[in-house]
Amino acid sequence: MAVAIYMFYALAVVCDDYFIASLEECSQRLNLSDDVAGATFMAAGSSAPELFTAILGVIVAKGDVGTGTVVGSAVYNVLFVIAICGLCAGREVPVTWWPLFRDSIFYAFTVVVLIIVIADAKISATESSVMLLLYGLYILLMKFNRMLHLMVATKFGLSDAVQSREMDVLTGNNQNSYASGGMTSCQIGFYEAALIIMCSYNFKPKTRFWAAAKRIMHNRQKSQQKLYQRYTRSENSPYAAASRKYNWRIRPPLENGLKQQAIYWIKVPLLASLEYTIPDCKASPNSKMFLATFAMSIFWTAVFSYLMVWMVTLIGFTLGIPDSIMGITFLAAGTSIPDAYASLLVSKQGQGDMAIANCFGSNVFDILVGLAVPWLIQTTWIDPSKYAVISSKGLLYTVFLLFLTIIITIIAIHRSGWYLTKSLGAFLMIIYVVFLVLCSAIEFNVFGNVNPPTCPEPGM
Repeated sequence: MAVAIYMFYALAVVCDDYFIASLEECSQRLNLSDDVAGATFMAAGSSAPELFTAILGVIVAKGDVGTGTVVGSAVYNVLFVIAICGLCAGREVPVTWWPLFRDSIFYAFTVVVLIIVIADAKISATESSVMLLLYGLYILLMKFNRMLHLMVATKFGLSDAVQSREMDVLTGNNQNSYASGGMTSCQIGFYEAALIIMCSYNFKPKTRFWAAAKRIMHNRQKSQQKLYQRYTRSENSPYAAASRKYNWRIRPPLENGLKQQAIYWIKVPLLASLEYTIPDCKASPNSKMFLATFAMSIFWTAVFSYLMVWMVTLIGFTLGIPDSIMGITFLAAGTSIPDAYASLLVSKQGQGDMAIANCFGSNVFDILVGLAVPWLIQTTWIDPSKYAVISSKGLLYTVFLLFLTIIITIIAIHRSGWYLTKSLGAFLMIIYVVFLVLCSAIEFNVFGNVNPPTCPEPGM
């Protein structure tokens, strides 16, 4: 159990500190828009643990641990993460209709596709390929996000509301802006606000002006990042503790107690190994170092995922717990910790839309790529003449419950007045516990024999 928990932490460090950094650099080199980059590279970065867990579940564990992890992670992201954002944000966080409408519609469509694919408990190479093509369609929709937003807003008479929200940014009345506090805890400047307005689709002359304004904002952000990195790389700087990749060199004083000393020595082998084996692409932004960072991040993610799946499968076998249950509960929570932390962080800054988009967006990747790729590998490489088989029929009922959680979440957010509140968080947390109880009962054959034994009995 301790090894599995340590692997969760290791995956979070690799993805947050190295893998996502290489993907961000790759997105900038390819000049991808924020929407497309978020739907592709950023989703791949935050969902890398689930993807590798699903692949290893097919290749190594040869069970439903990978499928259960992806399905459980999807419910965890929608219910538990949004619940934590509402409970721990420290204030009521506003949510706008478009990101939730866009992401929930395509996510619900994705879940329906998954239900159709696993209905007969057999997945072919064609079905896996169709799922990957649907993810390509999702990227295309994100590419035309602004145009779709304008079309829907105009059709339903919501253009004025959209424009009013952008003007709130300019006047400093928007609760989602930096004026409400957050990372910088200072009032947004007039020029920054004006540039945000110029980048929006409601600003008409946006050909050369839009590109110029976006370039100014990008350069300003990059210069601030370089300044921060310069401070965090200095061991004597007071900001050194903010950088997880470098503060392992600073040993905590003995006055902090044995607990801090123990935590330090537990983390040092991991952090030191990663720093000396994975190049830091942020240190050389003008080189092609990000390719080496990307490759080594993939390597370490595969290693940690292998150890994690091995340990969890062993724990489940020892305790007599089905692989699907271990995936839906323990693995789902562990692999989704980076997503939960990121959503909580942005919700504390008042960015409710970003928190919601992170929850739904990563789920689309998990299902259409995180499940399709392992199934495609199994049906085209491991055993081309056969189907990928779902051992537990209970997973189909679990996916039905997953679809139901989408509807419950949307209705709950609407009833809370489009705010992430503590009451909303408490309600979604209760629903998440109910979901886990129902799924566990289904997988333990309480409602019927849907899940085969963990190990075949003699003579079977």
